[in-house]
Amino acid sequence: HEFEYISTTMSNAPHQTTFKEEVLRALPGLLPVFIDVVGVSVILPLIAVHLNSLGAPIEAVGVVLTANFLGQMLGTPLLGGLADYYGPKKALLVSMFGNVIFFTLSAFMTTVPSLAAVRFFGAMCNAIGGGQKWIIDATTIEHRERVMGLLVFTFLTGFLAGAGIGAATGSWLIGCLSTAGGSGAAGVVLIFLKEPRTATDRTQARAEAKQKKARGEEVPTMRDGFKSFGWWLSTAVALAGGVLFGTTSTLNGVVLVDQYGLTGPEGAFYAGISYYIAIGAVVLTQLTVSPLISRLLPLEVGMTLGVVGGGVLLGVCGFLFQLDSFWPFILCAMPGTFAAVVMSLVPADVALSAAIETISPDLTGGMMGIQKLFHFSAVAFMPIISTQLYIASPLLAFVGVGGLVAFLGLAAVVPALLCHARLADARQAKPGPDSLDPVPPSTDYVADEAAPPTVAAEE
Repeated sequence: HEFEYISTTMSNAPHQTTFKEEVLRALPGLLPVFIDVVGVSVILPLIAVHLNSLGAPIEAVGVVLTANFLGQMLGTPLLGGLADYYGPKKALLVSMFGNVIFFTLSAFMTTVPSLAAVRFFGAMCNAIGGGQKWIIDATTIEHRERVMGLLVFTFLTGFLAGAGIGAATGSWLIGCLSTAGGSGAAGVVLIFLKEPRTATDRTQARAEAKQKKARGEEVPTMRDGFKSFGWWLSTAVALAGGVLFGTTSTLNGVVLVDQYGLTGPEGAFYAGISYYIAIGAVVLTQLTVSPLISRLLPLEVGMTLGVVGGGVLLGVCGFLFQLDSFWPFILCAMPGTFAAVVMSLVPADVALSAAIETISPDLTGGMMGIQKLFHFSAVAFMPIISTQLYIASPLLAFVGVGGLVAFLGLAAVVPALLCHARLADARQAKPGPDSLDPVPPSTDYVADEAAPPTVAAEE
């Protein structure tokens, strides 16, 4: 009878998924993020050239990009919370069909205020919160870090596609409409896909939390997440990365137009080339520098050093753009800071996910959304700040911002070491299926005296 009970119980054991299976389950979360990145990378190389063709001043670049990133700042936590409560599928459908509407409108806006307003509401519909929540729901702790690492590949391919469209066509109209079409196609596909967690699962989890609260048991909340040292550190790194990205993505186009007079299709072409060089630098960073740092240093320390490197390179660019040739600037400005941001943000997300898992996996969507709120707040305000600094003193815009970022990264190294130690302690102190070090499957299916007998055993 004992053997029959064990056999029956093990036949109902959950399937141990492989990394490949979890990647396939996570693809619906990666695809909308890819579409979003394509849209952003179409806009960034073309924005300075497009506004110049409309007769707008340099300040207009900062205004439009600030409106765009401000929308991302506000929309990411909102859609992340929506994904937690209603599921990532609904959040991603809002993102994709919102992109259809607002990228189409962006193609036909001919004034700075109207374009800034449309880009604000369009960026609110970004897919980052919903996409990350889908990935988290679709993966187990064993493979989650590797699957989250695929976000790097998603960003790279998205930047390649978007920058390629911008450089090849030199057309704002084609870039916006192609992104709208891709978003619509992705939205239609999402309609027919099933979520990793059903609505019943979410309802049951909320009901269990209410029951625990009614019994006076402690139920994890976002307040507990904010107490996590890992959350604060990853948010600080995300903030510094936002300063880098917002500054570089703005001043790159401004310098090409203002210093080197690259306008029209020629300006769009060289702006696209700068993005391709940047992506190549990110690939080399991921293949060489990141693995080396991950072997020598804890994850939390490596991501802070990525920010330091980006700040130093941004400062160096302040001297390079004063040369007669624009190639030294292109070869350093975008590649160095983009590689630093990617090298920092993905580990920051992994570290944050690890920190939240020690509290409750059901808080990940909202907590990551709030972390991105800080990131996009820096991304949102740096375009207008950096353009004003550039008008006052180009050297100050590069060296001042780069020095600030490098200082923030260096100041975070010691807290990063403390964070690594605390996360390691938390992982050892909280074993179980929802922890970072789950109990081996063989211990989950052992018969004991309290287990209910099967029908065959009763007979």
